[in-house]
Amino acid sequence: MEKYELPLVFFTVLSQMSVGMALVLTWRTLRGEVEGQRFYWLATGLVLALASIAAILHLAHPDRAYDALINLRHAWLSREILGATLFGAAVGVTFLAKGHKAMALIASVFGVLLVAVQG
Repeated sequence: MEKYELPLVFFTVLSQMSVGMALVLTWRTLRGEVEGQRFYWLATGLVLALASIAAILHLAHPDRAYDALINLRHAWLSREILGATLFGAAVGVTFLAKGHKAMALIASVFGVLLVAVQG
């Protein structure tokens, strides 16, 4: 395995783990079990942050990470970064909204889309 491939494995596993956490949190929020609990959304965001660090380490030139977003039409990594960014933003807003049901649903939808672009 090349040295740049292992961070991609960590990115995939950790980002999908955070999506799974969001789905479980959304389910429990809709059932009224954890609504208003910020800690769980913070933990979800921290796992995604670790995944994002791994994604940056996957790049041959991390200082030019912004170039990875330029090729959304053809590069899967670009789509994954965009998906992770949208999902991360939704998780952050859900955290700020104290796990509001509508925001939890939106975060889960973005999470499922992230997993879909990861193939």
